[in-house]
Amino acid sequence: MNCTRTDANKQLPFTAFTESFLMVPSSMTSFYNTGTMVETTRSGRTAYRYEGTLDIQDSDRVYPQCGKKMHVHGGHLIAVQHLNVGGNVGHPSFRRNQLECPHCGTTVMQSVSFMADYHRIAKELFQYTKDLLAADTYTLKQMSEITRLSKNTVRAIELKRLQDKYTIDSQTLIKPEQTTRFLGIDEFKLHDGHRYTTHIIDMLTGHIL
Repeated sequence: MNCTRTDANKQLPFTAFTESFLMVPSSMTSFYNTGTMVETTRSGRTAYRYEGTLDIQDSDRVYPQCGKKMHVHGGHLIAVQHLNVGGNVGHPSFRRNQLECPHCGTTVMQSVSFMADYHRIAKELFQYTKDLLAADTYTLKQMSEITRLSKNTVRAIELKRLQDKYTIDSQTLIKPEQTTRFLGIDEFKLHDGHRYTTHIIDMLTGHIL
């Protein structure tokens, strides 16, 4: 695929990335790419910034509490980290609008269908990270290097994965299907502060109970 620079500003033609990035793996509903910039990160890696616009869906314009139509009331530019392009980072960049209800004055941020909850990353990258973590092959540091995510973000995704797998509503532990003769307990600190996690392990199989 030819991604040759077309001018001095490093602007790349949109068609060079349409099939390989925007259409196939991204599924970024309502996002329209208007230009792709090649940048260099602090670590010296190449990064693609996909500039574009995000349409406001009809469902976003109606405030559910009163049913009134909302209007754009400010906003800010954000960048969402997406799946890497080879070894390079990709960031769709767009303006996320703030909407205000003229009836009650409530303001809400525009929803972004392709962005993962609580993280400034795409759902595809979130799922890709979860799948790699489930393989139980890489350390958190290695996962951070593979996905280009911070270790704190990888740790948060791993915690969410374990909560979905071993708890009900992230609260109550799911009862094991079978018991074991020998148990092991391992406690470690999640991050700076006083929050800890305890693992209960089947010593015969190594499975986390």
